[in-house]
Amino acid sequence: MRRKSLSWIVISKIMGLMVFLLMLFLVNFFNKYIENPIYSNIVAFINRNAVLLVVMSLVFLVGEVFNALFFPFNLPAPIFNSVAAVMLVKFMLRMFSFIDQVMELGITDIFAPAATLIYTLIFFIVIIAGYVSIFHRLLRHTRSKEKPVKTTVRRTREKKAKDWEDIGNEFRGTISDILAHIRDSINK
Repeated sequence: MRRKSLSWIVISKIMGLMVFLLMLFLVNFFNKYIENPIYSNIVAFINRNAVLLVVMSLVFLVGEVFNALFFPFNLPAPIFNSVAAVMLVKFMLRMFSFIDQVMELGITDIFAPAATLIYTLIFFIVIIAGYVSIFHRLLRHTRSKEKPVKTTVRRTREKKAKDWEDIGNEFRGTISDILAHIRDSINK
């Protein structure tokens, strides 16, 4: 799996947010000219939840930026992603409630008592899956480093500037040395 660059992540997410805000502006603008109660209710619902949607998008953006970094800088990513996932579920439950009010289905009565449980489960499922993914990538990356390949050795020698992967490897080596030193001092 190829990692996206940080600039691409930030630009694409900000552009998506700008498109959402432009559409929100247009929907509110046309609300003055369209006299349909269902359309007006939908616009009012979107306006009530616009702040939640923008904050959720920004939290997902921060999570994706952290996720694009190498270990250990990607460790906060699951926390941001789990908070954003809870916001997404909250918006979905609000949407079900809105549909229930418009169509009088009675769906909200099913989910309302269990909302806190649903939020908690989503938070922990996303955070656990995120950390499993990070450590799986780390394990896979370290296993691929163990296989000697002549072309990568030659490229490493020719490369003068360090990239983030080299810095991450040096950081892991430093942490490993510190932990080994601590372990040795405890065993003495």
